[in-house]
Amino acid sequence: MVTHSSLEQILLVDTKTGKPRRDSSGNVIFQARDIVHRKGLVHVAVHGIVYDRMISSIVVQCKGRSDDPKHGRLSSSFAGHVSIENYKEQSWMSDSYFSNRYEFAAKQEALEELGLEGITLRFVKAKKMNQFTGNEKNREFRYYYEADYSGVITPNPEECDVETTRFYSIDELNYMMKNPEDYRFADSLLEQFRFLKEKYPENFGNLAV
Repeated sequence: MVTHSSLEQILLVDTKTGKPRRDSSGNVIFQARDIVHRKGLVHVAVHGIVYDRMISSIVVQCKGRSDDPKHGRLSSSFAGHVSIENYKEQSWMSDSYFSNRYEFAAKQEALEELGLEGITLRFVKAKKMNQFTGNEKNREFRYYYEADYSGVITPNPEECDVETTRFYSIDELNYMMKNPEDYRFADSLLEQFRFLKEKYPENFGNLAV
């Protein structure tokens, strides 16, 4: 489970390798979310893009006002930190065990934010990101996943913006991307659009990215 509380305990990783950090006793280290972002501590986040290749549409979230995407920021289908809630034990876990649990964390996000239980995710890539906004220093290893899904999503009002978390057509997305003064796209979402455009040109080749 990944929550949005400032007290959420999220996994810290090594700046160079991305492997979990450990204390002198060998226990992996978690830290409160607000401290992580304030101090710029390197951590792990998962992002997923959910799409329907049959109708060339993509699930997009709008962070902000639920009644108007113009007042929010369009972002990944689902996303969150890898937190202590994803694990039951700590000290004995190997680094490879933690890496394998990142997909589990991503599936938890897909369930909690979109109501997608047991969805099949495919790993895309991991990328180190540095983003600085105001007093926040967001330094993370970002793990990207993809899922082809034809069905109904059930956004959770406590986890994301219900009114504007839905499948968008390519025409809708292109219109919004061509009007940046009205619509803001997260860099992570645009990166996933480029991935889809390259991997599935017959379905998403017309994306204006």
